[in-house]
Amino acid sequence: MKVDQKESCFEIIRIKNTSSIGANFVKCDLSGSEFDNVIFSGVNLNQAKLFNCYWRNLRINKLNKLTVHSDDANQVGFSPDGMSLASCSMDQSICLWDVKTGKIKSIIIGEGDLKSLCFSSNITLAYSSREFEYLWNLKTGKQIAKLDGHLDYLNSICFSPDFTTQASGSSDNSIRLQDVRTGKQIAKLDGHSSGGTSICYSPDGPTLASDSDDNSFRLWDIQIAKEFLPQDNCYKDLLSQFKLPLQSQSIQQNRIQLHHYLANFDRTTQRTRQNPILEASGDLF
Repeated sequence: MKVDQKESCFEIIRIKNTSSIGANFVKCDLSGSEFDNVIFSGVNLNQAKLFNCYWRNLRINKLNKLTVHSDDANQVGFSPDGMSLASCSMDQSICLWDVKTGKIKSIIIGEGDLKSLCFSSNITLAYSSREFEYLWNLKTGKQIAKLDGHLDYLNSICFSPDFTTQASGSSDNSIRLQDVRTGKQIAKLDGHSSGGTSICYSPDGPTLASDSDDNSFRLWDIQIAKEFLPQDNCYKDLLSQFKLPLQSQSIQQNRIQLHHYLANFDRTTQRTRQNPILEASGDLF
């Protein structure tokens, strides 16, 4: 089953004993759906909603083994159209791969360890190096902008769902929001007592989640640059946007759950509760 269902709604459907090789589910809503014995190789799920899905016996066939970096690879990310894959490494390089052929399209040489990257469009890539963030035009092979403001290394960067705002978390204990078009800082979020390790936007955009080496996570209203507090009426609803079931009455317990969720967000295997709803077998490329 190789289909293009971009921006379609498939809430509460059941897919069983089939393959979805190369399927395009960009911005689709698959919330509440069940998948059993499905091959998911090459599927593009960028910005798809996958809340409360039940997945069993998923398989990802080995497509390509991509080997070029001479040191640890810190992060990978697909372009919005799913045709390109970027990887950044401690060897100070970024490799851009053709997903279908597994061949290198281009290499960007940075300065210092490259810890994080993300696409804002099919031809624009953002990546962090030391305390700076760079915007790169993949079509021309030239730098668009160099963003500063942080006082220590950047650990995580991400774009808002509409790609108008970029967030960055740093070892200087702060999170900064910048306007993508102008490069100017919109807000600085302070609250963590140690460096942030991961950040991500809620699917609808106005909420940012962050976690830190101080063993806490925080939810932020980015429209007013203010932290949501556990006693706020909307707090539990906000937690649900990050696919974390409220299993107890303890807000603190759920703070710990989201901390572990974000801390493992970029890893191949993640378990956010004792009996995970996601089980997969096979090789990742």
